[in-house]
Amino acid sequence: MANRLFPIPLCGGGSAEVESLPSYIHRLAYKHAASVGELLRFAVRQVERDDTYTGQVPVLPSYIHVHEILRHNKLAVGLIEMLEHMTLQGLEGTTVSLFNGPLTMSRGELKKAFRWCPECLGEMTMMGEEPYFKLVWQFRAVRACPIHRSPFLERCEFCHCDQTSYVKQRPLSYCQECGKPLFERRRELTARDFTTRWQDIGRDILELLADLGRYGHSSLPADGVFRSLDQLLDHYWRQDRDEEFYRLLDRDQLLSVIHNRSTLCLNAARRVAFGLGISLYDLISGNAAQTTETLDLRGFCPLPPSFMDASERLTRNHKAILLKLHALMNDHPEPLSLKAPAKRLGVSVGFLEYRFPVQVHHIVDRYRTFITERQQQKRRLAQERALQYFTDRSAETPKSRKQAYRVIREETGLPKFMLKEAIKQVYQALN
Repeated sequence: MANRLFPIPLCGGGSAEVESLPSYIHRLAYKHAASVGELLRFAVRQVERDDTYTGQVPVLPSYIHVHEILRHNKLAVGLIEMLEHMTLQGLEGTTVSLFNGPLTMSRGELKKAFRWCPECLGEMTMMGEEPYFKLVWQFRAVRACPIHRSPFLERCEFCHCDQTSYVKQRPLSYCQECGKPLFERRRELTARDFTTRWQDIGRDILELLADLGRYGHSSLPADGVFRSLDQLLDHYWRQDRDEEFYRLLDRDQLLSVIHNRSTLCLNAARRVAFGLGISLYDLISGNAAQTTETLDLRGFCPLPPSFMDASERLTRNHKAILLKLHALMNDHPEPLSLKAPAKRLGVSVGFLEYRFPVQVHHIVDRYRTFITERQQQKRRLAQERALQYFTDRSAETPKSRKQAYRVIREETGLPKFMLKEAIKQVYQALN
């Protein structure tokens, strides 16, 4: 049975900025000019009659709240399998699967409604990308945008709509109630509005999502946290330093995980991973003991005094740099390489890749296409001049390939390897 829905691709798949399942469903409904309820009921009717479908058929409630399908529960799994079958698109990573086994979800760890960064939506719109709501925005521990450090919004600032309506008349970057852009704020942000604490941007959660996208969500065993803590306790116990290990978290809670195999919530796992100086993925995957000599400060070399000097912080106006970057891209007649705008803006290539990944991807693709087309034009010119040279009847002396190379090289200045290849092809074709 052919797929009955448009093959709308998932945004941000395989990266830390993967789209959430509720966002994909709402975006899919808008693309089909139907409400969310109509789309899902149609999909259920189709898979029920489809003999080739082997997945779960979800039992649809009267209304699905956003937070109800952020976890990898039975309803979310059924929706994912059904939509993957109907659209032929992979939807892995659109839910928080680590709450089903490795970790348990405490109250309020995921936001109940959509949350978005206006600056991210603005950049998506400016670059012609499809606007969507990222999964990382739904973590309550992430209090500000990891890219812009700006505060999130949960309601339209003009009509206070929370964007959870089943009726989708506009793209996700516009309010479904009043039509105002969700990437615009009613007042301009000041320096006080941007977060200055690294904890607020949830860098460890962002790295966890990136690792899951890289290694696969099935790479996390259900007993990974237990294995990590059990091996670490043995390590500290042999050195008679178990009291240092118990400083990571509450003693009773740690022993409960090790001996009773109870699960930790995300915030508790974050505290343990930070105390150990390792990533969340290493803790949850059971590799903590193979990652670091945890908390053993005596094993470190003393730092020279010069290493203790605080370096001067370099601050940049990211918004001004972004505007200048767009001006360079639009005003220059030929596509620029990534090094060219970085040199003109006085920043490094790494800075552009970190701060403006969407724009960098666009610049690199344009420049690569430009270079490819220019090379093709040169090859066509070389073949054209070679054909003209060998088919010219005005010359009386026999024509050789060496003579052809000298004449055409002097006329066009094309590279040696390109001319030799073109002359060889034309000569063989004519003789």
